[in-house]
Amino acid sequence: MPPSERPRFDLTREPWIPCETLAGARVELGFEDVLVRAHELAGVHDESPLATAIIYRLLLAILHRAVDGPRSIDAWETLWTEPRFDPVRIRAYLDRWRHRFDLFDPERPFLQVPRLAEVLFAERQGKEAETTPVRRLALERSGYSGAVQLLEHGGDGVGLTPAEAARAMLGFLGFGPGGRILNDSGYPRACPLRAGAVVLARGETLHRTLLLNLLVLDRDRPLPGAGGSGDVPAWEQETTASRTRRAVRGWLDALTWQARRVELAPHVTEAGLLVRDVVTSAGVEPEGDWIEPMHALLVRDPKRGSEPLRFDPDRSLWRDSTALFEATSASEGHRRPAVCTQIAKLVDEEILDRAAGLALDLYGLSSSQAAIELWRAERMPMPVRLLTDAARVEVLREALSAAHAVASALRGSVWRLASATLASGERSPDKKDVGALVERLATEPRYWSSMGATFDELARRLGTDEDTEATLRWWKEIARKAARSALDDGARQLGTNARAFRARALAERTLAYELAKLSPATTSTPTQEGATA
Repeated sequence: MPPSERPRFDLTREPWIPCETLAGARVELGFEDVLVRAHELAGVHDESPLATAIIYRLLLAILHRAVDGPRSIDAWETLWTEPRFDPVRIRAYLDRWRHRFDLFDPERPFLQVPRLAEVLFAERQGKEAETTPVRRLALERSGYSGAVQLLEHGGDGVGLTPAEAARAMLGFLGFGPGGRILNDSGYPRACPLRAGAVVLARGETLHRTLLLNLLVLDRDRPLPGAGGSGDVPAWEQETTASRTRRAVRGWLDALTWQARRVELAPHVTEAGLLVRDVVTSAGVEPEGDWIEPMHALLVRDPKRGSEPLRFDPDRSLWRDSTALFEATSASEGHRRPAVCTQIAKLVDEEILDRAAGLALDLYGLSSSQAAIELWRAERMPMPVRLLTDAARVEVLREALSAAHAVASALRGSVWRLASATLASGERSPDKKDVGALVERLATEPRYWSSMGATFDELARRLGTDEDTEATLRWWKEIARKAARSALDDGARQLGTNARAFRARALAERTLAYELAKLSPATTSTPTQEGATA
């Protein structure tokens, strides 16, 4: 399509960002209206948690530039005391760069490489670039996961509206897989955000949410790994069309990082303006010691060292929640998200209330190589006192450790239940058969689901109760009850014959014995007879 005939889609003014109003209604707005009306909105909420996370990051990048900072805690406090963002400053910044926010601009399409097919033709020594159906950019709806294909509406030939294409592209730029990718002969790493859960603090309005996550850009104390010079968003950079590796220049550079090269192909159809195809290839790969500030780092296995907290189909995020609250140094392998550290400082400076109860939103996916296992958005309470009081974090750590100890006791009792059910005379059942029955009974997932439903209350109590030891005792009793209930649910699946009743009695005795060992002061210890797993 000739440049003069290429359609326009101005992301600053066109409605494309799904938002929720304070009354719960859904509206779509452009960048300008989202920021100008942020005090009237509850938040950004796309059906894709991946796109939602990137939209928040882009809004933060725009806001940082519109307010020129903030460069100090005092400057941040000034913004906090204002009821809304200054529309004059927002519009002035966007007016200056509006030409870089056109999704289909022939010279600088937003976060894309113009004439990418021609660039790749030269790079590939005369080999034509392959196109991809644009629907496949939406990772959570595409062929990257076979299970997801069942949920797709329409085929690859069905195009996306410019708004849908923009959101799909953003999720792909932030969370695209690594390895072999189309139009590239190398093996680029996965996009930087794919490795962990993106963490944002949540306020009562979008205005408050954005401010809470607006990190102070102190030139004397740059963010980890920041080089300092040239730290501006991608749309202010004079970018190169070639695949390259370079250091991250700073926070604004990271917020708008282009790990993949993309160019959308718009078409004017009878149904309106649609995007059916896209050209993609490897883009900019980070090098150096940059640590993503929106990730929490923890050490599960000393052999693997630090790794980001991430979604796992078999392990809920709350079970590792100390990584979000604990103020430890990066040298120890643990590091909470930068927003949590800043909020703790704002509390120490008495800018934020120490008794405030905020929340954390977490966005991301779980994948095995290119295959996506799940994608998710979760909300977790964030009592401010957990960010500033190390003793309360230690109680949280003990509570989580106690929950895992009870889960271990439950696991042993369920194994006893399955073994006794499958035993025939004096013969012991095959371990594989026992394991298969244990998995089918699904008692441990029931236990963790029950504890997860109670975690928010635990966090709330640790943020408000003065007697944290009483809170810990309450939580441990909740865990014991959840284990007994899960075992009971599993046992009832085995029927009501004599063998099932005997197996159940043995399993209950085993569980009681193991739980008594965990808390001998509060539980009478049964005899060991018949209780060994």
